[in-house]
Amino acid sequence: MVGRAVPRMDARTLRVLGVGAATYLGRLGGALALLINVPLARTALDAERFGVWMMLSALMAFFAFADLGIGYAVQNRITATLAADPAQRRERLAREIVAGYACTSVLGFSLLLVWVVWWAVAADPTTLAGTVSPAQRGDVTAGLAAFAVWFALNLPAALIQKIQLGAQDGWWVGVAQFVASIATLAALPAVLHWGGGLAALMTATLGVQVVVNVGSALWWLRGQHALPSLHLALADRTVVVALVRSGALFFALQLAAALAFQSDAIVISQTLGPAAYGEFAVVQRPFLLIGAGLSAVIAGLWPAFADAFSRGDLQWARQALFKAWWVVGAVTLLSVLALVLNMETVAVRWLHAAAVPSLALSGSLAAWTLVEALGGVSGACMNGANVLRLQLLFALVMASLAFAGKWWAVAVWGLPGPVLATLLAYLLVAVPGQLFIFRRLFSPLAARP
Repeated sequence: MVGRAVPRMDARTLRVLGVGAATYLGRLGGALALLINVPLARTALDAERFGVWMMLSALMAFFAFADLGIGYAVQNRITATLAADPAQRRERLAREIVAGYACTSVLGFSLLLVWVVWWAVAADPTTLAGTVSPAQRGDVTAGLAAFAVWFALNLPAALIQKIQLGAQDGWWVGVAQFVASIATLAALPAVLHWGGGLAALMTATLGVQVVVNVGSALWWLRGQHALPSLHLALADRTVVVALVRSGALFFALQLAAALAFQSDAIVISQTLGPAAYGEFAVVQRPFLLIGAGLSAVIAGLWPAFADAFSRGDLQWARQALFKAWWVVGAVTLLSVLALVLNMETVAVRWLHAAAVPSLALSGSLAAWTLVEALGGVSGACMNGANVLRLQLLFALVMASLAFAGKWWAVAVWGLPGPVLATLLAYLLVAVPGQLFIFRRLFSPLAARP
């Protein structure tokens, strides 16, 4: 009896799975760093300094839009370049890479200059972190300065991740993230042991990321035999203008996402104080860890969707979208339910929260984690298809509603307020917007007999 042949996965799906596996490795390193470093910092630092450190760590994600969308524009353009004529591929890739590094380097220097001006003219630079006691202002100022320097350097350094994803070599990103997490796992406890200040803590976290990103860039570009072909003469004005134009749309989307999703640190710190945000962050971090683990799938989906739409393979894109929704949704739901049921053990006994978090806080974070994970799949598909303007329209309305609602909600409901405001705005605006976009995006496929 001849058995049925097992269907083989196509190359695009295999690349998605490979990137996902490597990204999970990176998330594993992040999980280890979270579960070990946060409890150590919680016990070694006073409540105010711990809250500032957690806020600055959160701002790394909030200020992801600081590259003005150049990184995502480079990613999509590199994917399109690889799907084009092989005869011109090497030169076009070099021009895209050089233009990307030129743009992000200028932006990094500009942001650092803004910090220097603020530090020089502000009566109290620490107001960026909320209300800080006079005894802690020197250390907080040094921490803010270290954050500004390392963040400015990481703008061009982190571009290699978008380049690798665009080249569908994203497994490099996961490996680099794992190395950075393990290095941080060694550096941060050492800083805490020797009583280092916030500047040293930022070096042990964000500074380590910069070093790893630079090393990853040199290693990967050398392996692609691209280093000799990268020189300033390739800084094509046409490519730079195209990156800026495409990046402007991504920038607006990132800004809207930051205001809607990553602004809790700002709202809570400014309204209830840094110590209150420290309590919120201890509960939020395990949920962020779940979201980060699920984003491993999304890391490979974006360039895969971009490749599929570039080649007109709508059938694959539609099937991949529905499969990803089901897988991500099921895994996220089981994960957040398990976390909520074990919140006392995780938050109090392991992460040293002051008290068992309320069901309202943990429940709202669980619901948002599920919705955000499903939205990440939708975003990967829409971004890969370069459907940006319609996304932006819905995103701006949603972000405005969410950000304004957070200030009111935190005063009424306390710590769960910002999460509930975000969740409500997303369900009312973003979800209907995504359904509208997908109907238009896949309408040629639906019209086929």
